Amino acid sequence: MGPDALSCHTKEILFVSSNSWDICGATWFGYRTIWLNRYGLPLERLGVEPHQIGTSLEDVADYAIKLSS
Repeated sequence: MGPDALSCHTKEILFVSSNSWDICGATWFGYRTIWLNRYGLPLERLGVEPHQIGTSLEDVADYAIKLSS
């Protein structure tokens, strides 16, 4: 629904979550992803990894700036 609602490609959407399984699904779908791993938890063993891992919203902002450069 995201690409249709925003009229853009999946790679243009940054998906942010603190839940590893959400990040895995979003990465499979084609979104750019950043997992906010605030508690140092292990990544779900689902065969996919987020594009970036951070611990704060500052990390999200830094990654978004990096993507837009």
